[in-house]
Amino acid sequence: MAKLKKNKIFGVIGFPVKHSLSPIMHNAVFKRLGINATYRAFEVRPEELKKFVQGLKRNSISGLNITIPHKENILPLLREVQDIPGLARSIGAVNTVKMEDGKPVGYNTDGLGFIRALKSLGFDFREKKVALLGAGGAAKAIVFNVAEEKASSISIYDVDSIRSQDLVKRLKTKFPRQIKLAKNVEELHIPKCDILVNATPVGMHDDRIIIPLEYLHKELFIYDLVYNPKGRKTTRLVVEAKKKGLKAHDGIWMLVFQGAISSKIWFPKVDEREVASIMFEGLRNEGFFAQ
Repeated sequence: MAKLKKNKIFGVIGFPVKHSLSPIMHNAVFKRLGINATYRAFEVRPEELKKFVQGLKRNSISGLNITIPHKENILPLLREVQDIPGLARSIGAVNTVKMEDGKPVGYNTDGLGFIRALKSLGFDFREKKVALLGAGGAAKAIVFNVAEEKASSISIYDVDSIRSQDLVKRLKTKFPRQIKLAKNVEELHIPKCDILVNATPVGMHDDRIIIPLEYLHKELFIYDLVYNPKGRKTTRLVVEAKKKGLKAHDGIWMLVFQGAISSKIWFPKVDEREVASIMFEGLRNEGFFAQ
């Protein structure tokens, strides 16, 4: 009798992480494509991160997605960090890990997933003015890729001024003309921008909006990285923008596209477009829709 291949384990780690839609997406792919694997959500507190990573091989975990607050803190725990297909080394944040020869190797699929999501929604960053809320792990990935897409300017604001200053300083070495530091929301000059990107957690666990609604002018495109907000179908930012007739979308789009790239890293033979299609279908079947 042929020996059955051992079931591979994948998952997402974060804190909190119970809200994650990644298990729905990836398990739908495994089932449709006949991949002998399961995907789980692992709630890992910051003080538990080192022990968890050290136990990956022992616990037969083949790959991970990384979310808040571990994207940056996991770096020193990895054997190496790859810049393909994203810019993980450059941005200092990882969102995907693959076990290679028993050691964890980090990648970042956030930025490329973000660009593919926006292109699928009909937005081209070339010569566009961008306002970016947030300077954390996801924001770092996004801003590098947006700059590579030839945006004319990218203004960055974070309530943690040290974090935004550090990100702007690093970016200016490669993109001196495009990157601007905003000391407050007003300095983002949203009324003059083509797109506003929320890369903060604001809107996930509450109904807050951190910009004045009058900034939402009719030509502004809104993209909110937050998805599956607690108790609501989408974020209040997206809702208010749509009330004004703006094109506004939430984080499920990016979640799916970066997830498809992660799948390609773990299983090189899969087709990313097919994987993305299966993921969208899996989410719809569970009552979740990309807004």
